[in-house]
Amino acid sequence: MIAWGWSAPLSSAMGALMDAQNKRAGGCFWMATILIGTIAGVAGGNPMKGVLIGTAAGAAIAFAVFLADRLRR
Repeated sequence: MIAWGWSAPLSSAMGALMDAQNKRAGGCFWMATILIGTIAGVAGGNPMKGVLIGTAAGAAIAFAVFLADRLRR
């Protein structure tokens, strides 16, 4: 019998089992450092410099969290 309409394949992401280990994410640190950098940049008179420094610092922290998660396995 042919089913009409949407049906998820058996190997879809929605039907697959999740990995048993918890993953860590560093995006919250990235967002926080951009906001802190912006506030510090506005206070210092150069908001774009604060955004760029915050973005670089957030990327470094997020990458460190990624590496720590990879080494944890």
